[in-house]
Amino acid sequence: RVELAAYWSERLGLQGLEDRLPHELSGGQRQRVALAQVLCSSPDVLILDEPFSALDAPVRLELRRELRRLQSETELASVLVTHDPEEAALLADEVLVLGNGRALQSGTSRELVARPNSREVARLLGVANLLDGIVVTARELDVAGQRLNILPTTIDVGCTVAWSVRPERVVVSPLESPAPEGAVRGTLVDLADVGTAYDLFVTLGEGVELQARVTDAVAVGVGEECHVRIDGDAISLWAQETTARDPALATSR
Repeated sequence: RVELAAYWSERLGLQGLEDRLPHELSGGQRQRVALAQVLCSSPDVLILDEPFSALDAPVRLELRRELRRLQSETELASVLVTHDPEEAALLADEVLVLGNGRALQSGTSRELVARPNSREVARLLGVANLLDGIVVTARELDVAGQRLNILPTTIDVGCTVAWSVRPERVVVSPLESPAPEGAVRGTLVDLADVGTAYDLFVTLGEGVELQARVTDAVAVGVGEECHVRIDGDAISLWAQETTARDPALATSR
């Protein structure tokens, strides 16, 4: 046991802290100690419940990376409970989304973000664009009086639906440039430089605002009209009255 304690102390950067009392440790150090204590017992499964929620951002990022390294090196099975989609994407091979005690959808983080199966799943995953529209044909969606192309849907024409699209899949271009196929007209109302990208906020009509994320600045000023294009395969939509549940998670009685 002493050998294990020494091993995990070294692995988790705790050497030299053995004689300190709990109140003499930082939040990140206390979390490392707790993790080392568990790992010293050689568990078959590591269960973590919001392990990084109380930590400052730099410490949280550092411990996430350390845990990821431990997972890959030890092949230790882990169950992580988190409200942070980014944390789930970094640390989990398989993600299970829960809402009100029910299993809503499972899959890889990439699969869930690309195709959430309900408005509730999209909300829990922090999807930026979560809006309403009306199905006008099997391949078109009315949004604020403008029509967006969608993949063929079996939802009845005339039904109000919820829909979402990832900001990276929203394309904004100057109104003076040729209109891309399937583009609608919008107005740029805000622009934010987030360091590695630009977030553009575009209105399509009264009360309908879309967020786009681009890596390069666009030649559109705030307050100017622009073209907005969204490929049909980028749109997820759901009938408003339906609360979807992953059929793979259903159990028989």
